[in-house]
Amino acid sequence: MPQDVTPDPLSPSVVNPDFQYDGDAPLVRINALRGTLDVSGLSEDETNVVLEAWSRCDARVITAAEAAATPADQMLRRDDAGSWNVFHENLVYKATSTAIISGKGDLLMFHGAALKDPNSSKTFVLVAESGGGKTTATRELGKSFEYLTDETVGVDTELSISQFPKPLSVLEGDMVRPKVQYGPDSLGLLEPTGPASLSVICLLHRDKSGESTGASAERISTTEAVALVAPQTSSLSRLDRGLVRLCEAIDSTRGVLRIHYSEARDLSRLMSDVLHSHPSKCPAAKSAETTPDDRWVPAENLRPLDNPRFTPVGDEYMRLNVDDAIYFNDGSLCLLVGEKFTTLRGVGPFIWEMLETPLVFEDLAEEAGGIDGSPENLEQILREALDSMIANEIITRGDLIEAK
Repeated sequence: MPQDVTPDPLSPSVVNPDFQYDGDAPLVRINALRGTLDVSGLSEDETNVVLEAWSRCDARVITAAEAAATPADQMLRRDDAGSWNVFHENLVYKATSTAIISGKGDLLMFHGAALKDPNSSKTFVLVAESGGGKTTATRELGKSFEYLTDETVGVDTELSISQFPKPLSVLEGDMVRPKVQYGPDSLGLLEPTGPASLSVICLLHRDKSGESTGASAERISTTEAVALVAPQTSSLSRLDRGLVRLCEAIDSTRGVLRIHYSEARDLSRLMSDVLHSHPSKCPAAKSAETTPDDRWVPAENLRPLDNPRFTPVGDEYMRLNVDDAIYFNDGSLCLLVGEKFTTLRGVGPFIWEMLETPLVFEDLAEEAGGIDGSPENLEQILREALDSMIANEIITRGDLIEAK
């Protein structure tokens, strides 16, 4: 176990990814999704720990000559003077980074855990922010479902899930970092027995008050789901129409469920019902018709500023380029720029649509005034919205561009 080779858990660890291979000294190579990571400078005991903890990621010893012949995507050197637990946590970060980079531009990369039904390819993904309970839930669910990953989930266009069965990072003792890394074998987690296909995306919501008991599932609209899931998806803007790809994945599965629970031990039966759609036990898991608010259409002309004919000058407003944008039937507009995700409501979608070409405020206000039911304080609403959208780098103004 990792604790057996732990010196001082709080001593510093130096990580140098730009190392040179040292003669014939052995290295450990780890598969990280579609990428590889080479680790050097390990003692014999540490090598054995890595081989055991990362065995499901095909950890193996290779020579420097083998590594030079087939270079890894990333490299990491162990500093002998540093803490083992700190280094192993850094190794997890580096491997996860390697995995995310390997799927960039091709896979939907959810920040979450994935576990598969032992008797089929049906797989659920648990999405949550860091500290949201994914690892604790995975330790419990992995005794009944096959463990695929607890960190980053890669999903292709056919909804097939790539495995990244890394060690689980556990905060122990006084709950102070570094975390201790436990291989899935040491925790008794089930191994995958075949291909995995995305069936449902679940948002974990743990009630820490201790007042509720059991677990339940609540289906949420695609509009809300995208707003919650997109920020927990890596490199979404690197995909061709990343938001469209996410919505298509949601539409092709059982949708997105919010999972309410207090203790992880309550999840196994619920997740079985979710995968197999037992409506009497889990009404939210039942396949349902798409509601009107779930309907969406891709926005067009995502990069208007690339057109040399349309450059705002002076007090003209115009929208900035985005990586993707979709309209929902409830009137909202979701925008993706790099890693930033924004939802516009109210007059926001109207302004964004109108500013496909440069417009001064008076022309924008005239267009808005022609809409039935326009409020008396329309100009004030428009000015406040314009200021907010400029501050959030959704639109720009000619004088702001000229000042740069």
